[in-house]
Amino acid sequence: MKNLHFLLAFVLLYNFCGLCAQVQDTNRTALSSMQETQQHLEQTNKQLEVLKGSYEQLKLQSEKLLRANDSIRHLMSESQELSLQEQKQLYETNYGILTRSFQDISLLKQQVRGYSRLLDVTYAGTLISQLNNPTNVELGTSFSKVLLDNSEAILSRNLKGNVKSKFSETIKRVVSIPLVGTIVESNPISALVKGVYDQALSFGDNAIKDQDLRDFLSSIKPYTDFYYTLDQTTAGFKQELLGYRRELATFDRTLLRHEERLLSAMQANAANTQVSIEALFRYADRQRLTLAEIKRINDSLPVSKTIRLINTSPEMTLDQSAFEESFNNYIDQVIAVLERASKNDKLQFDASTIDKLIRNLRNTRIRP
Repeated sequence: MKNLHFLLAFVLLYNFCGLCAQVQDTNRTALSSMQETQQHLEQTNKQLEVLKGSYEQLKLQSEKLLRANDSIRHLMSESQELSLQEQKQLYETNYGILTRSFQDISLLKQQVRGYSRLLDVTYAGTLISQLNNPTNVELGTSFSKVLLDNSEAILSRNLKGNVKSKFSETIKRVVSIPLVGTIVESNPISALVKGVYDQALSFGDNAIKDQDLRDFLSSIKPYTDFYYTLDQTTAGFKQELLGYRRELATFDRTLLRHEERLLSAMQANAANTQVSIEALFRYADRQRLTLAEIKRINDSLPVSKTIRLINTSPEMTLDQSAFEESFNNYIDQVIAVLERASKNDKLQFDASTIDKLIRNLRNTRIRP
């Protein structure tokens, strides 16, 4: 089975909520949200590392037992009978292999559940933690304000009196649409630009000149380019996350089938496999078992068939290296977008705020 790549971290991008600037919680800024998430990431990584370490130690023990089992089986092929001591050793290795195999499965299930939760949180983060909220002012100005200012300076520059006032009021109403737009599945930046453009295009009897429309679109292009690039970067990473989720679902099904085959071979109760194993081996009475009884257990179909399945089963491992590369690449792309924005004189963003965001983002990269 090929290694699967799962998520060890969730998106640590700034939590720019879809709230209007007037009601924005100033205590929950992008920086504070990133710091909170970073603490959660560190704690989660520690827990997952403990799980991974426990699984690896258990696998080493299982491999030793399998090697011991092979050695004893080799002796059996060269000898008609095994001594009581040898049968007891085979009995204990068989018991250990079955016990640890189901412990392996249990630990893998715990890892799958942990990765699944992280994937869900990360996927949600790519949807709600984007910077394309038109009313957000953390970067120094909101896109809504840019539209209002540029509409006033460019679109209405040739309008007079009541006509100009009416157009300004119309644009103000359009710019308030993001409060509703956050509910629907659309890019609020694009939706807002389209709303303003459509109003200007249809206002009065061609009151807004074509040149004014072109100049207006040209004036906001640096902003729309910024938001579009950021949105595309996030959308690309979101698609990768969907791929990890599909791989996780495939792995989960494969693990379940593997467990079902072992349970079927062992004729065990899925509700409590350890009790079934102990009943199969008469483990509570192991000190009183005769040579014939131990041999009968070792040679029984449930034991021998289950051991063969374990020996021939493909290795199942969880490898996060591909995700780490993907996640770091995503962070680097977002940093590059912010760095270009910081140096762009056509954007009225606050360079010091962007620098802080970039420093915090660099700290979220997954390190080897």
